[in-house]
Amino acid sequence: MAGTRYVLDGVTPRECPNLAYWKKWFHVADRRVAVTAIDHHGIVVTVNSEFVGIDPSPDAKSPPKLFVTTVFGGPLGGKIWRGTTWHASLYHHAAAVGQVMQALGADDDSVDLPGMAGSTTNWPQSVVPDLG
Repeated sequence: MAGTRYVLDGVTPRECPNLAYWKKWFHVADRRVAVTAIDHHGIVVTVNSEFVGIDPSPDAKSPPKLFVTTVFGGPLGGKIWRGTTWHASLYHHAAAVGQVMQALGADDDSVDLPGMAGSTTNWPQSVVPDLG
């Protein structure tokens, strides 16, 4: 639902009705799902996937889209994908990297995908912290 706030419990979003707690959590939590930097012949592109904690969609009937993958730089700079789960965000991340590589005419061997050396994939703890 639009405007509803969420925190991550591991890789699972949980609704967070307490605004003060959400603000604290949002500023200290590692919300990064994956980051891939591509440098192809001087064109630098970063693909970033993260948990945003709030659903921008006004459609209350759809699952909240709490994850966003964004391309910074290059021919696809500004393109975004929104998803409802951590795992969908990983999929969107890999798809974005593939599209960037194709748009740059880059060889698949010139960049590492999430979970491989050269990229960062984050797997947070499975407990929501006590920010008391």
